[in-house]
Amino acid sequence: MKTITIKSKGKISIQPDTIELNFKLSHENKEYDQTLLETTEKYNTLLSKLVHIGFTKESLKTLDFNIRTNYEDHHENGNYKRVFVGYICTQILKLSFDIDYHKLAQILEAISKSKTNPEISFNFTVKNKEVYADKALKDAAKKAFKTAKSLALASNVTLGEVVSINHAIEDHRFISDTKVQMHKNYVLSSSIELDLNVEDIKIEELVEFTFEIK
Repeated sequence: MKTITIKSKGKISIQPDTIELNFKLSHENKEYDQTLLETTEKYNTLLSKLVHIGFTKESLKTLDFNIRTNYEDHHENGNYKRVFVGYICTQILKLSFDIDYHKLAQILEAISKSKTNPEISFNFTVKNKEVYADKALKDAAKKAFKTAKSLALASNVTLGEVVSINHAIEDHRFISDTKVQMHKNYVLSSSIELDLNVEDIKIEELVEFTFEIK
């Protein structure tokens, strides 16, 4: 059986519909229990500010929680020594919501006045990610069939059935290249809204079709 193999790349461009806010809370203290307590207090303060402007407690997700010892290097009389400083607790949190720059301004104002001083960054992403991956696959298939038909016609052969389909699963990030980071000492007013022209998310799927030719 004679065959022809076509490699096809499906591409789609997606306008982001979701803001993904990331908060990094950090606290240091010489006492382990006090470090945990003060980190928890920061978290609860941050959460209460978000609940006050309309979010649920379940909206704020913990991505990472870490507590570690902290040492400093000291040199005394020619001797090297590591000195215990305390404990550092770091908590990384995520808040996702539909793109709404007025809501974003409210969040940033509330947090800037909360004295929790988190480091903040945010990405732009999409909901229903599987739908867009399927669209990219359909685009790849459409292009493959079109190319196969054109080649068969040009080669004066008849295009037969699909013999095989190979598809390498892609780990798409679904994140726009537009990223925003904010210094933790910022102070914002909800009357000032960010106006961002966010970069579209680009998704590609590579598929290989093998057709019978007669």
